Amino acid sequence: MSSPAWMPLYVADYISDTGHLTAAQHGAYLLLIMHYWRTGGLPTDDGSLSRIARMSPEEWDSNRIAIASFFTPTWGHKRIDKELSEAKKTWEKRRSAGSAGAKSRWNKRKSDNGNRNAIASKSQWQNDGQSQSQSPIIDSVAKATAAAPLSNPLKTQSFETARSLGINGGAVGKAAQLCGNDWGAVSEVLGRCRLHQPANPTSWFLAEFQAHGRDPPRKTKLREALEQAQRDGRLPNGDGRTG
Repeated sequence: MSSPAWMPLYVADYISDTGHLTAAQHGAYLLLIMHYWRTGGLPTDDGSLSRIARMSPEEWDSNRIAIASFFTPTWGHKRIDKELSEAKKTWEKRRSAGSAGAKSRWNKRKSDNGNRNAIASKSQWQNDGQSQSQSPIIDSVAKATAAAPLSNPLKTQSFETARSLGINGGAVGKAAQLCGNDWGAVSEVLGRCRLHQPANPTSWFLAEFQAHGRDPPRKTKLREALEQAQRDGRLPNGDGRTG
């Protein structure tokens, strides 16, 4: 594992330990410990150390003793070694937790898929068994229901807009539930999300609905315009044409 990009610096401890250093010595010392943090150690020859400290050989000779007092004879640093060890432990814990969480989600997804397949198979079996006993009237009603249009232009556009913003379909469905399937409210919030361009669109989008509970956000001119466009048949469909 490489060292983290950040390095802890305890300001009070640093000032207390380095109050006797000159400005040049402060700079050299900080450069050395930052190199130590990134690479896990320092070279032991003066030529390499002076280059890391951004000092000429003459400057390094003049300041070496003051700077070396913070290190072991082999240019080790006990405090940094301790902090690196703690950082690695934290990283390992997070990696293990992430792996366990991913495995748990994968197993749950497989289980859910298996349950859905079992339910679908049972439902298909029941439907096949009942199909022969249906009367002509029931058959005609079923055909009429199947032929009825189920699409909602505002709902279709909401999913397409969400996809373009990087918001997954599950978040859109959850938002619709929170506002009682008011797709005008969903479309309105997606429009505001496009304007705000938040760093995490999904979290921002859901927070807008969760803040209102089951009541949809207040109707705005944007939402009224979208609903009117739907009523007038001017709302674009998924293929880019107006309905």
